[in-house]
Amino acid sequence: MYGADLPRIPDSGVLHHGRGIALCGLNKFDEAQHAFTKALEMAPLYADAWVSMGDLHFARKEKRLARAAFLKALAIDALTPGAWAGFCDTSSWVSRWIWRRRLSAREALLRQRRRDKHPEAAAVISEAARLGKSEYHAEAINVLRAFLETCPGHVNATATLCALLAGLGNVEQGRRGLERLVQWWPSSASASYCLGAYLMTVGEKEAGIKMLQRSLALDPEDKANARFALSTLGVAPLPRLADAEVRGIFDAYADKFDHDLRDNLEYRVPEIIAARIAGAGRRWPCMLDLGCGTGLCGVQMRAHVDRLIGVDLSEKMLRKAQTRRIYDVLQVGEAASYLERSSESFDLMIAADVLVYIGDVTALFGAVAARLARAGEFWFSVEVSEREGVHITMSRRYQHSLGYLESSARAAGLRVKHQQPTDIRRHANEMQKGLLVALERDV
Repeated sequence: MYGADLPRIPDSGVLHHGRGIALCGLNKFDEAQHAFTKALEMAPLYADAWVSMGDLHFARKEKRLARAAFLKALAIDALTPGAWAGFCDTSSWVSRWIWRRRLSAREALLRQRRRDKHPEAAAVISEAARLGKSEYHAEAINVLRAFLETCPGHVNATATLCALLAGLGNVEQGRRGLERLVQWWPSSASASYCLGAYLMTVGEKEAGIKMLQRSLALDPEDKANARFALSTLGVAPLPRLADAEVRGIFDAYADKFDHDLRDNLEYRVPEIIAARIAGAGRRWPCMLDLGCGTGLCGVQMRAHVDRLIGVDLSEKMLRKAQTRRIYDVLQVGEAASYLERSSESFDLMIAADVLVYIGDVTALFGAVAARLARAGEFWFSVEVSEREGVHITMSRRYQHSLGYLESSARAAGLRVKHQQPTDIRRHANEMQKGLLVALERDV
Protein backbone atom coordinates (compact mmCIF):
# COMPACT_ATOMS: atom_id res chain seq x y z
CA MET A 1 0.00 0.00 0.00
CA TYR A 2 2.83 2.41 0.81
CA GLY A 3 4.46 1.56 -2.51
CA ALA A 4 1.24 2.32 -4.36
CA ASP A 5 0.80 5.70 -2.65
CA LEU A 6 4.39 6.96 -3.06
CA PRO A 7 4.22 7.64 -6.83
CA ARG A 8 1.22 9.84 -6.13
CA ILE A 9 2.83 11.66 -3.18
CA PRO A 10 6.60 11.13 -3.63
CA ASP A 11 7.64 13.86 -1.18
CA SER A 12 5.76 12.44 1.83
CA GLY A 13 8.16 11.67 4.67
CA VAL A 14 5.41 9.76 6.49
CA LEU A 15 4.88 7.39 3.54
CA HIS A 16 8.62 6.68 3.15
CA HIS A 17 8.86 6.08 6.91
CA GLY A 18 5.88 3.71 6.92
CA ARG A 19 7.27 1.79 3.96
CA GLY A 20 10.60 1.45 5.79
CA ILE A 21 8.91 -0.05 8.84
CA ALA A 22 7.06 -2.54 6.61
CA LEU A 23 10.34 -3.51 4.91
CA CYS A 24 11.96 -4.10 8.32
CA GLY A 25 9.15 -6.52 9.10
CA LEU A 26 10.08 -8.39 5.90
CA ASN A 27 13.80 -8.38 6.95
CA LYS A 28 14.65 -6.26 3.87
CA PHE A 29 17.01 -4.06 5.88
CA ASP A 30 18.89 -2.44 3.01
CA GLU A 31 15.67 -1.29 1.36
CA ALA A 32 14.32 -0.19 4.76
CA GLN A 33 17.41 1.92 5.40
CA HIS A 34 16.97 3.56 2.00
CA ALA A 35 13.31 4.33 2.84
CA PHE A 36 14.23 5.86 6.23
CA THR A 37 16.93 7.94 4.56
CA LYS A 38 14.40 9.25 2.04
CA ALA A 39 11.97 10.09 4.86
CA LEU A 40 14.67 12.09 6.66
CA GLU A 41 15.62 13.88 3.47
CA MET A 42 12.00 15.02 3.18
CA ALA A 43 11.70 15.90 6.89
CA PRO A 44 15.05 16.19 8.72
CA LEU A 45 13.27 16.90 12.04
CA TYR A 46 11.09 13.78 11.83
CA ALA A 47 12.06 12.31 15.21
CA ASP A 48 10.08 9.06 14.76
CA ALA A 49 12.05 8.29 11.59
CA TRP A 50 15.32 8.80 13.48
CA VAL A 51 14.14 6.25 16.08
CA SER A 52 13.29 3.78 13.32
CA MET A 53 16.74 4.31 11.81
CA GLY A 54 18.25 3.68 15.25
CA ASP A 55 16.25 0.47 15.68
CA LEU A 56 17.46 -0.70 12.27
CA HIS A 57 21.12 -0.08 13.10
CA PHE A 58 20.66 -1.75 16.49
CA ALA A 59 19.15 -4.85 14.85
CA ARG A 60 22.21 -4.99 12.58
CA LYS A 61 24.47 -4.64 15.64
CA GLU A 62 25.71 -1.23 14.46
CA LYS A 63 25.70 0.16 17.98
CA ARG A 64 27.52 3.43 17.31
CA LEU A 65 25.24 4.38 14.40
CA ALA A 66 22.16 3.38 16.40
CA ARG A 67 23.22 5.57 19.35
CA ALA A 68 23.77 8.55 17.05
CA ALA A 69 20.29 8.12 15.54
CA PHE A 70 18.62 7.85 18.96
CA LEU A 71 20.51 10.95 20.13
CA LYS A 72 19.27 12.83 17.08
CA ALA A 73 15.68 11.90 17.94
CA LEU A 74 16.16 12.98 21.57
CA ALA A 75 17.61 16.32 20.51
CA ILE A 76 14.55 16.98 18.32
CA ASP A 77 11.94 15.72 20.79
CA ALA A 78 12.80 14.01 24.06
CA LEU A 79 9.37 12.38 24.20
CA THR A 80 9.60 10.48 20.92
CA PRO A 81 8.48 6.91 21.65
CA GLY A 82 11.45 4.54 21.70
CA ALA A 83 14.12 7.26 21.62
CA TRP A 84 15.08 7.10 25.30
CA ALA A 85 14.87 3.30 25.52
CA GLY A 86 17.02 2.94 22.41
CA PHE A 87 19.57 5.41 23.73
CA CYS A 88 19.76 3.51 27.04
CA ASP A 89 20.36 0.23 25.21
CA THR A 90 23.31 1.73 23.33
CA SER A 91 24.91 3.97 26.02
CA SER A 92 26.82 3.76 29.30
CA TRP A 93 25.17 4.64 32.63
CA VAL A 94 27.13 7.92 32.73
CA SER A 95 25.72 9.03 29.35
CA ARG A 96 22.23 8.03 30.45
CA TRP A 97 22.54 10.05 33.68
CA ILE A 98 23.78 13.16 31.84
CA TRP A 99 21.05 13.05 29.21
CA ARG A 100 18.32 12.30 31.76
CA ARG A 101 19.20 15.55 33.59
CA ARG A 102 19.21 17.52 30.34
CA LEU A 103 15.86 16.23 29.16
CA SER A 104 13.72 16.17 32.29
CA ALA A 105 13.14 19.95 32.35
CA ARG A 106 11.87 19.96 28.74
CA GLU A 107 9.40 17.11 28.84
CA ALA A 108 6.19 18.93 29.83
CA LEU A 109 6.59 21.55 27.11
CA LEU A 110 7.61 19.01 24.48
CA ARG A 111 4.48 16.92 24.96
CA GLN A 112 2.48 19.63 23.22
CA ARG A 113 5.18 20.89 20.86
CA ARG A 114 5.75 17.40 19.48
CA ARG A 115 2.35 17.42 17.87
CA ASP A 116 2.56 21.00 16.65
CA LYS A 117 5.82 20.23 14.77
CA HIS A 118 4.57 17.15 12.95
CA PRO A 119 6.38 17.10 9.56
CA GLU A 120 3.17 16.64 7.57
CA ALA A 121 1.00 19.16 9.46
CA ALA A 122 1.48 22.21 7.24
CA ALA A 123 0.80 20.26 4.05
CA VAL A 124 -2.32 18.62 5.51
CA ILE A 125 -3.79 21.93 6.74
CA SER A 126 -3.00 23.61 3.42
CA GLU A 127 -4.67 20.78 1.47
CA ALA A 128 -7.74 20.91 3.71
CA ALA A 129 -7.99 24.68 3.26
CA ARG A 130 -7.73 24.26 -0.52
CA LEU A 131 -10.49 21.65 -0.54
CA GLY A 132 -12.67 23.79 1.70
CA LYS A 133 -12.35 26.82 -0.57
CA SER A 134 -13.32 24.62 -3.51
CA GLU A 135 -16.50 23.55 -1.67
CA TYR A 136 -15.16 20.00 -1.14
CA HIS A 137 -16.04 20.21 2.55
CA ALA A 138 -16.45 16.50 3.23
CA GLU A 139 -13.08 15.73 1.61
CA ALA A 140 -11.39 18.49 3.63
CA ILE A 141 -12.85 17.14 6.88
CA ASN A 142 -11.73 13.58 6.02
CA VAL A 143 -8.17 14.78 5.33
CA LEU A 144 -7.97 16.46 8.74
CA ARG A 145 -9.60 13.59 10.62
CA ALA A 146 -7.21 11.08 9.05
CA PHE A 147 -4.26 13.25 10.10
CA LEU A 148 -5.59 13.69 13.65
CA GLU A 149 -5.84 9.92 14.02
CA THR A 150 -2.07 9.74 13.64
CA CYS A 151 -1.39 13.01 15.50
CA PRO A 152 -4.17 13.58 18.04
CA GLY A 153 -4.24 16.95 19.75
CA HIS A 154 -2.50 18.93 17.02
CA VAL A 155 -3.69 22.48 17.74
CA ASN A 156 -3.83 24.03 14.26
CA ALA A 157 -5.27 20.93 12.59
CA THR A 158 -7.96 20.65 15.26
CA ALA A 159 -8.80 24.36 14.95
CA THR A 160 -9.05 24.05 11.15
CA LEU A 161 -11.33 21.01 11.44
CA CYS A 162 -13.59 22.77 13.96
CA ALA A 163 -13.82 25.86 11.72
CA LEU A 164 -14.90 23.65 8.81
CA LEU A 165 -17.51 21.95 10.97
CA ALA A 166 -18.86 25.33 12.11
CA GLY A 167 -19.05 26.49 8.49
CA LEU A 168 -21.28 23.52 7.74
CA GLY A 169 -23.57 24.35 10.66
CA ASN A 170 -22.03 21.94 13.19
CA VAL A 171 -21.20 24.75 15.63
CA GLU A 172 -21.58 22.71 18.81
CA GLN A 173 -19.43 19.87 17.46
CA GLY A 174 -16.69 22.34 16.59
CA ARG A 175 -16.90 23.92 20.01
CA ARG A 176 -16.64 20.55 21.80
CA GLY A 177 -13.56 19.70 19.75
CA LEU A 178 -11.76 22.88 20.79
CA GLU A 179 -12.87 22.57 24.42
CA ARG A 180 -11.33 19.07 24.51
CA LEU A 181 -8.17 20.56 23.03
CA VAL A 182 -7.96 23.09 25.88
CA GLN A 183 -8.59 20.33 28.43
CA TRP A 184 -5.86 18.27 26.79
CA TRP A 185 -3.35 21.16 26.73
CA PRO A 186 -4.37 23.48 29.61
CA SER A 187 -1.03 25.32 29.47
CA SER A 188 -1.14 25.93 25.71
CA ALA A 189 -1.76 29.57 24.78
CA SER A 190 -2.44 28.51 21.17
CA ALA A 191 -5.21 26.11 22.20
CA SER A 192 -6.90 28.77 24.34
CA TYR A 193 -6.53 31.32 21.54
CA CYS A 194 -8.12 28.98 18.99
CA LEU A 195 -11.10 28.35 21.26
CA GLY A 196 -11.43 32.07 22.01
CA ALA A 197 -11.30 33.06 18.34
CA TYR A 198 -13.84 30.33 17.51
CA LEU A 199 -16.25 31.53 20.19
CA MET A 200 -15.98 35.08 18.88
CA THR A 201 -16.72 33.83 15.35
CA VAL A 202 -19.90 32.04 16.43
CA GLY A 203 -21.14 35.05 18.42
CA GLU A 204 -20.24 34.03 22.00
CA LYS A 205 -18.40 37.27 22.77
CA GLU A 206 -18.04 37.08 26.56
CA ALA A 207 -16.82 33.48 26.57
CA GLY A 208 -14.47 34.28 23.68
CA ILE A 209 -12.95 37.24 25.53
CA LYS A 210 -12.30 35.08 28.61
CA MET A 211 -10.45 32.48 26.53
CA LEU A 212 -8.41 35.13 24.71
CA GLN A 213 -7.46 36.69 28.05
CA ARG A 214 -6.47 33.23 29.27
CA SER A 215 -4.27 32.82 26.20
CA LEU A 216 -2.60 36.16 26.90
CA ALA A 217 -2.00 35.21 30.52
CA LEU A 218 -0.40 31.91 29.47
CA ASP A 219 1.84 33.66 26.93
CA PRO A 220 2.65 37.29 27.90
CA GLU A 221 4.77 37.60 24.73
CA ASP A 222 1.56 36.79 22.82
CA LYS A 223 2.85 34.50 20.10
CA ALA A 224 -0.79 33.43 19.57
CA ASN A 225 -1.79 37.09 18.89
CA ALA A 226 -4.55 37.20 21.49
CA ARG A 227 -3.70 40.85 22.11
CA PHE A 228 -4.67 41.73 18.53
CA ALA A 229 -7.98 39.93 18.84
CA LEU A 230 -8.77 41.62 22.17
CA SER A 231 -7.85 45.00 20.70
CA THR A 232 -10.45 44.59 17.95
CA LEU A 233 -13.04 44.33 20.75
CA GLY A 234 -11.73 47.37 22.64
CA VAL A 235 -10.65 45.14 25.55
CA ALA A 236 -6.88 45.64 25.12
CA PRO A 237 -4.83 48.68 24.07
CA LEU A 238 -4.08 49.14 20.37
CA PRO A 239 -1.01 47.01 19.57
CA ARG A 240 1.75 48.02 17.17
CA LEU A 241 2.89 45.73 14.40
CA ALA A 242 6.65 45.35 14.74
CA ASP A 243 8.78 46.30 11.74
CA ALA A 244 10.29 42.81 11.70
CA GLU A 245 6.82 41.26 11.51
CA VAL A 246 5.74 43.46 8.60
CA ARG A 247 9.05 42.79 6.85
CA GLY A 248 8.55 39.05 7.27
CA ILE A 249 5.02 39.22 5.83
CA PHE A 250 6.17 40.97 2.66
CA ASP A 251 9.42 39.04 2.24
CA ALA A 252 7.31 35.88 2.11
CA TYR A 253 4.74 37.56 -0.16
CA ALA A 254 7.16 39.14 -2.67
CA ASP A 255 7.10 36.47 -5.39
CA LYS A 256 3.31 36.39 -5.75
CA PHE A 257 2.55 39.96 -4.63
CA ASP A 258 1.74 41.52 -8.02
CA HIS A 259 -0.33 38.60 -9.28
CA ASP A 260 -2.30 38.23 -6.06
CA LEU A 261 -3.10 41.94 -5.65
CA ARG A 262 -3.93 42.64 -9.28
CA ASP A 263 -5.66 39.45 -10.38
CA ASN A 264 -7.15 38.03 -7.18
CA LEU A 265 -7.78 41.07 -4.96
CA GLU A 266 -8.55 43.60 -7.71
CA TYR A 267 -6.25 46.18 -6.11
CA ARG A 268 -6.29 49.43 -8.13
CA VAL A 269 -5.23 52.11 -5.61
CA PRO A 270 -2.06 53.11 -7.56
CA GLU A 271 -4.13 53.83 -10.70
CA ILE A 272 -6.71 55.82 -8.71
CA ILE A 273 -4.05 57.96 -7.02
CA ALA A 274 -2.18 58.49 -10.29
CA ALA A 275 -5.36 59.55 -12.09
CA ARG A 276 -6.15 62.17 -9.44
CA ILE A 277 -2.61 63.56 -9.40
CA ALA A 278 -2.19 63.55 -13.18
CA GLY A 279 -5.50 65.38 -13.56
CA ALA A 280 -3.91 68.50 -12.08
CA GLY A 281 -1.50 68.66 -15.02
CA ARG A 282 1.46 69.34 -12.74
CA ARG A 283 4.98 67.95 -13.05
CA TRP A 284 6.70 66.96 -9.81
CA PRO A 285 10.48 67.47 -9.39
CA CYS A 286 10.90 64.80 -6.69
CA MET A 287 8.54 62.05 -5.52
CA LEU A 288 8.97 59.72 -2.53
CA ASP A 289 7.14 56.38 -2.74
CA LEU A 290 6.75 55.25 0.89
CA GLY A 291 6.24 51.50 1.21
CA CYS A 292 6.88 51.21 -2.51
CA GLY A 293 6.76 47.39 -2.51
CA THR A 294 7.32 45.99 -5.99
CA GLY A 295 6.76 49.39 -7.61
CA LEU A 296 3.09 49.39 -8.55
CA CYS A 297 2.75 53.10 -7.71
CA GLY A 298 6.07 53.93 -9.33
CA VAL A 299 4.91 52.47 -12.64
CA GLN A 300 1.87 54.76 -12.63
CA MET A 301 3.75 57.91 -11.58
CA ARG A 302 7.08 57.68 -13.43
CA ALA A 303 5.84 59.78 -16.38
CA HIS A 304 4.81 62.63 -14.05
CA VAL A 305 7.98 63.03 -11.95
CA ASP A 306 11.59 63.96 -12.63
CA ARG A 307 13.13 61.99 -9.75
CA LEU A 308 11.58 58.91 -8.13
CA ILE A 309 12.70 57.49 -4.77
CA GLY A 310 11.32 54.28 -3.26
CA VAL A 311 11.51 53.11 0.37
CA ASP A 312 10.30 49.80 1.79
CA LEU A 313 10.94 47.53 4.79
CA SER A 314 11.23 44.39 2.64
CA GLU A 315 14.45 43.79 0.72
CA LYS A 316 12.77 41.10 -1.38
CA MET A 317 10.05 43.53 -2.46
CA LEU A 318 12.71 46.10 -3.34
CA ARG A 319 14.52 43.57 -5.50
CA LYS A 320 11.29 43.12 -7.46
CA ALA A 321 10.96 46.91 -7.79
CA GLN A 322 14.58 47.12 -9.00
CA THR A 323 13.77 44.91 -11.98
CA ARG A 324 11.28 47.52 -13.23
CA ARG A 325 14.13 50.04 -13.70
CA ILE A 326 11.92 53.05 -12.95
CA TYR A 327 13.32 54.25 -9.60
CA ASP A 328 16.30 56.57 -9.31
CA VAL A 329 16.90 55.44 -5.71
CA LEU A 330 15.65 52.44 -3.72
CA GLN A 331 16.34 52.14 0.00
CA VAL A 332 15.40 49.76 2.81
CA GLY A 333 13.66 51.49 5.69
CA GLU A 334 10.52 52.25 7.68
CA ALA A 335 8.59 55.28 6.40
CA ALA A 336 8.75 57.63 9.41
CA SER A 337 12.34 56.65 10.28
CA TYR A 338 13.51 57.29 6.71
CA LEU A 339 11.93 60.76 6.68
CA GLU A 340 13.44 61.61 10.06
CA ARG A 341 16.92 60.69 8.80
CA SER A 342 16.53 62.49 5.47
CA SER A 343 17.60 66.08 4.83
CA GLU A 344 15.82 66.27 1.47
CA SER A 345 12.50 67.97 0.69
CA PHE A 346 9.90 66.09 -1.37
CA ASP A 347 7.33 67.67 -3.65
CA LEU A 348 5.13 64.60 -3.71
CA MET A 349 4.84 61.68 -1.28
CA ILE A 350 2.64 58.62 -1.80
CA ALA A 351 1.84 55.84 0.69
CA ALA A 352 -0.54 53.41 -1.01
CA ASP A 353 -1.81 50.65 1.30
CA VAL A 354 0.84 51.52 3.89
CA LEU A 355 -1.04 53.10 6.81
CA VAL A 356 -2.99 49.85 7.21
CA TYR A 357 0.23 48.46 8.78
CA ILE A 358 1.13 51.55 10.83
CA GLY A 359 -1.94 52.35 12.91
CA ASP A 360 -0.97 55.42 14.99
CA VAL A 361 -0.02 58.02 12.35
CA THR A 362 1.38 60.64 14.76
CA ALA A 363 5.06 59.95 14.03
CA LEU A 364 4.50 59.52 10.29
CA PHE A 365 2.51 62.75 9.86
CA GLY A 366 5.08 64.66 11.89
CA ALA A 367 7.92 63.33 9.73
CA VAL A 368 5.98 64.09 6.53
CA ALA A 369 5.33 67.68 7.64
CA ALA A 370 9.07 68.18 8.26
CA ARG A 371 10.12 66.98 4.79
CA LEU A 372 7.18 68.08 2.60
CA ALA A 373 7.98 70.96 0.24
CA ARG A 374 5.94 74.16 0.66
CA ALA A 375 3.64 73.38 -2.28
CA GLY A 376 3.96 69.63 -1.83
CA GLU A 377 1.27 66.99 -1.34
CA PHE A 378 1.09 63.71 0.59
CA TRP A 379 -1.34 61.13 -0.87
CA PHE A 380 -2.28 57.91 0.89
CA SER A 381 -5.02 55.29 1.19
CA VAL A 382 -6.57 53.82 4.33
CA GLU A 383 -9.25 51.30 5.18
CA VAL A 384 -12.12 53.30 6.66
CA SER A 385 -13.18 52.63 10.26
CA GLU A 386 -16.83 52.63 11.25
CA ARG A 387 -15.78 53.84 14.71
CA GLU A 388 -13.95 57.06 15.47
CA GLY A 389 -10.21 56.71 15.84
CA VAL A 390 -7.89 53.91 14.72
CA HIS A 391 -8.57 50.20 15.22
CA ILE A 392 -7.04 46.89 14.21
CA THR A 393 -8.98 44.07 12.57
CA MET A 394 -8.63 40.31 12.85
CA SER A 395 -6.82 40.44 9.49
CA ARG A 396 -4.08 42.40 11.34
CA ARG A 397 -4.68 45.57 9.31
CA TYR A 398 -5.48 48.95 10.84
CA GLN A 399 -8.54 51.00 9.96
CA HIS A 400 -8.76 54.80 10.39
CA SER A 401 -11.65 57.25 10.59
CA LEU A 402 -11.57 60.50 8.63
CA GLY A 403 -11.96 62.50 11.83
CA TYR A 404 -8.89 60.84 13.32
CA LEU A 405 -6.84 61.55 10.19
CA GLU A 406 -7.95 65.21 10.11
CA SER A 407 -7.09 65.83 13.78
CA SER A 408 -3.72 64.04 13.43
CA ALA A 409 -2.93 66.12 10.34
CA ARG A 410 -3.75 69.37 12.14
CA ALA A 411 -1.51 68.40 15.06
CA ALA A 412 1.37 67.89 12.61
CA GLY A 413 0.81 71.18 10.79
CA LEU A 414 -0.97 69.62 7.80
CA ARG A 415 -4.49 69.83 6.43
CA VAL A 416 -6.72 67.72 4.22
CA LYS A 417 -6.70 68.97 0.63
CA HIS A 418 -8.67 66.11 -0.88
CA GLN A 419 -10.52 63.03 0.33
CA GLN A 420 -12.75 60.56 -1.46
CA PRO A 421 -14.25 57.14 -0.71
CA THR A 422 -12.71 54.34 -2.74
CA ASP A 423 -12.57 50.54 -2.89
CA ILE A 424 -9.22 49.30 -1.58
CA ARG A 425 -9.19 45.59 -2.45
CA ARG A 426 -11.36 42.51 -2.41
CA HIS A 427 -11.69 40.94 1.03
CA ALA A 428 -13.91 37.94 1.90
CA ASN A 429 -15.76 38.22 -1.44
CA GLU A 430 -16.54 41.91 -0.88
CA MET A 431 -14.69 45.11 -1.76
CA GLN A 432 -13.01 46.67 1.26
CA LYS A 433 -14.20 50.25 1.71
CA GLY A 434 -11.51 52.87 2.12
CA LEU A 435 -10.50 56.49 1.74
CA LEU A 436 -8.07 58.22 -0.58
CA VAL A 437 -6.64 61.29 1.19
CA ALA A 438 -4.26 64.09 0.18
CA LEU A 439 -2.58 66.35 2.77
CA GLU A 440 -0.76 69.63 2.26
CA ARG A 441 1.06 72.05 4.55
CA ASP A 442 -1.25 74.15 6.69
CA VAL A 443 0.13 77.62 5.86
